Amino acid sequence: MTGFRLAQGGLVDRASPVKFRFDGKAYTGFAGDTLASALLASGVKLVGRSFKYHRPRGVFASGSEEPNALVELRAGAWREPNTRATMAEIFEGLEAASQNRGPSLKYDPLAVNNLLSPFLSAGFYYKTFMWPASFWEKLYEPMIRRAAGLGRNAGLPDPDIYEKTTEFCDVLVIGAGAEGIAAATQAAATGQRVILCDENAPLVPIDLPSGVEFLARTTVFGVYDGGTYAALQRLTDHLPSSNAPRQRLVRIVAGRSVLATGALERPIAFGHNDLPGVMLSRAVGDYVTRYGVAPGRNILLYLNNDDAAGLIPVLHQAGVNIAGVVDARPASSDVVHEAARAANAPVYAGAAIIRATGWQGVSGAKIRLAKGGDLALPCDIIAVSGGFNPNLALTSHFDGKPVWDGAIAAFVPGSLPPCMSVVGKAAGQGLNANIQPVFHSGFFPGKSFLDLQNDVTVKDVKLAEQEGFAAVEHLKRYTTLGMATDQGKTSNVNAIGVLAQTLGKGIGETGTTRFRPPYVPVAIGALAGAHTGKEFKPTRLTPPMNGRPGWGRPLWKPAFGCARNISPNPARIGWKPRSAR
Repeated sequence: MTGFRLAQGGLVDRASPVKFRFDGKAYTGFAGDTLASALLASGVKLVGRSFKYHRPRGVFASGSEEPNALVELRAGAWREPNTRATMAEIFEGLEAASQNRGPSLKYDPLAVNNLLSPFLSAGFYYKTFMWPASFWEKLYEPMIRRAAGLGRNAGLPDPDIYEKTTEFCDVLVIGAGAEGIAAATQAAATGQRVILCDENAPLVPIDLPSGVEFLARTTVFGVYDGGTYAALQRLTDHLPSSNAPRQRLVRIVAGRSVLATGALERPIAFGHNDLPGVMLSRAVGDYVTRYGVAPGRNILLYLNNDDAAGLIPVLHQAGVNIAGVVDARPASSDVVHEAARAANAPVYAGAAIIRATGWQGVSGAKIRLAKGGDLALPCDIIAVSGGFNPNLALTSHFDGKPVWDGAIAAFVPGSLPPCMSVVGKAAGQGLNANIQPVFHSGFFPGKSFLDLQNDVTVKDVKLAEQEGFAAVEHLKRYTTLGMATDQGKTSNVNAIGVLAQTLGKGIGETGTTRFRPPYVPVAIGALAGAHTGKEFKPTRLTPPMNGRPGWGRPLWKPAFGCARNISPNPARIGWKPRSAR
């Protein structure tokens, strides 16, 4: 192992090193790396600061659900803020920078907000900026506007090129995992024209039959009337600057669609669970198997289901030490015990993590054992799994409401958009084996975060309920839970679980918030396409008259606003503009 890059494994091209810079410092990764995997391989854990408290944050996930690792890419007019490092592919000469910080990422003076947190609890802005009224325009609004947002806009016209196109197909398959490829292959075998979309970059060739058009780096972000779907295709975001279009907005009209988007992992909240080094367990496995990167050298696993136990042999085979397995269930399953025994890792059944320890990164964890007493375990990564949620956001764009399935402790699709079917894990199939729902460890030694991007804690949810905001949609707006760029992909279900426990209700009875397009952030330039500048609206030219060609210039509009057709030769009829009369 060199740094945190494994000596072998992964799907990156180790024969193609790539140099890039982050916060002015030079690093080297490999072709196929994301910015997140390349930074982790170099031992970089601190990548940003949180929105409200400016607490240190690191990489948490491995895909578009990432709430923490938001960065600025490129410089000058090409600067792009709020880009997820987990989705940004590195290329030679890439310039990236952390955001939402003071002059230094490591020493951020705005971290003083963390000390002021008792005054910045849920809904503080509704209670604080009420009096005196004259202060609103002079002080409060300017102050809030300066503090709002995460990254910096370029402040210059966007020089990138964007395209729009419309595609037609019989079947649209969303997601190129095993279930998606199987659905596309089956449809193509019957002679149907198929479009297969996947938001990730393919690191290995995908064997597809003829009749299947594969759109890689393409995220379907909205479902609309008439079998219409909106997708964003990233054409050259992974390449150095060029004159080719950067992104393409694809309008797909499909006879039917198949949703095969899989599932997203959810964490378990505990004290200081926002420290760099606390990660989703599947993300840790992805970095090992996909990028050949071990995020840490001594990893502690905290789980409540058997699915997450698959990480144990992955780490063991990669030569990574496992500090232990903290199982929230009273009795660990044979699956967990056998995997841990093979890796020589201790299992702590019926235990809970009280808090993570460390300053700007995880250095250990304090555990409450099942029989009482606390145990301090050194580790540099805490891999967390509270179960998996079907990735069903697109099923709700026609106001379909997910349904709570107690057998797998997850929401599954309810009513679907017309002509859409859902397969695999997105439908809740094969998920959360032997799970016991746990949303919070139950201890409060400091902040236990639910929404990592908007700094919403377990206490914020409880406070909102006490103050009368107990409906999930009210809770969302009062606390800003799930209102950030990640749309609560890793936080909403846990927050609903905490709210349900506080209310003494079931999760299905408590309900869930609505999913709205876009599924991921979309650049305004992509929505505009080529309709910018003088091309923003059509230019009307004068028509030919008396066999003569038109002037070829826009129609003139008099000052009083009544448009007139202009003769090829106004002097012949003695007509003058009003200003010259």
